[in-house]
Amino acid sequence: MTILAKQRPGVYSDYNTSKILYSSKIGKSVAIVAKSEADTDKIYNIQNLSDAQTIFGSSSTMYLLCKAVIENGVNNILAVSAGSSESNYEKAFEIIEESDGISVVVCDSLDSPIQQLLMQSVLNSSKNKKERLGILASSENNDSLSTWAKQFNNERILLVAQNPLNSEGKTLSGCILAASLATVISKYTDPSQSFNGAEIKGFSKLNKTLTEDEVDEYITNGIIPFEVVAGQLEIIRAVTSKTTTDGVADKIFKEVNTILIIDEVIKSIRDALKNNISAAKNNVTTRNAINSQVTVKLQEFLDSGIIDSYSVPNVYQSSEDQSVCIVELEFTVVQGINQIHITANINV
Repeated sequence: MTILAKQRPGVYSDYNTSKILYSSKIGKSVAIVAKSEADTDKIYNIQNLSDAQTIFGSSSTMYLLCKAVIENGVNNILAVSAGSSESNYEKAFEIIEESDGISVVVCDSLDSPIQQLLMQSVLNSSKNKKERLGILASSENNDSLSTWAKQFNNERILLVAQNPLNSEGKTLSGCILAASLATVISKYTDPSQSFNGAEIKGFSKLNKTLTEDEVDEYITNGIIPFEVVAGQLEIIRAVTSKTTTDGVADKIFKEVNTILIIDEVIKSIRDALKNNISAAKNNVTTRNAINSQVTVKLQEFLDSGIIDSYSVPNVYQSSEDQSVCIVELEFTVVQGINQIHITANINV
């Protein structure tokens, strides 16, 4: 483990991946950055549609994004206006980056440079104990979805490439579908619960019905596919954009649940150890106590079925800085079932 070059006292975390992974529970607010006539450089806490309409206007994309979130069951939105200029997005993402309690970030832009700003904001926040996900949408006329998806390739970024239709059959921006998806993910109570087949409310039609080959292509490229079943819009499979590492196919972070579980476990342990910063000494007694605390938390996650197994934590004093206590964790993330294959031996 490399000690971060930070001087502020605190409990910090990092994660590496192999077959065993480690990093905290996300908040329950959805953050939105979009153009509107509202003031920039300010966070608006939106809890109902009337507030969104008053502040942003019912004809703005910001209002439509807020509407999609609220219709899908989340009434806590942190919205930052980008005004009418592309140049305001960077500042807007910086404001969101510093905000607490955010689970997922979305924006109205389909332009790659601005989407890269969103991704960087999500990554910066997550490195500073404000773990979150970001969801981006492809433009409707994108000729190469695989090229677009490869720009991100990150477990904290989710991608959508279909567009919802409104009740009049008009094609809406994919960012509205992204906002609806953000709501479904932010409402989770169990990070191991599958989002496959989860309902997206407010829409019953898509601009494109995917063939089975296209579903496979989307998932392979790290794009979440959707379908309409009996008039209900559903997620087919919730995957992240992380598909390769150093150019080699990598399925470790394929499922959205993997990063959610990692965040949940580490955040819980980090919170449990906070009191040790102000009162504890870095001695054998304290380290044994930390070991016991961490083991209890891991056992709780094992008992609740969020992790499959764990090893006894390794707690020791850093050789580089004697004021630093290092806690090494090793646990296996539980995997959901995506397919069931039935093999039948039949005698006639």
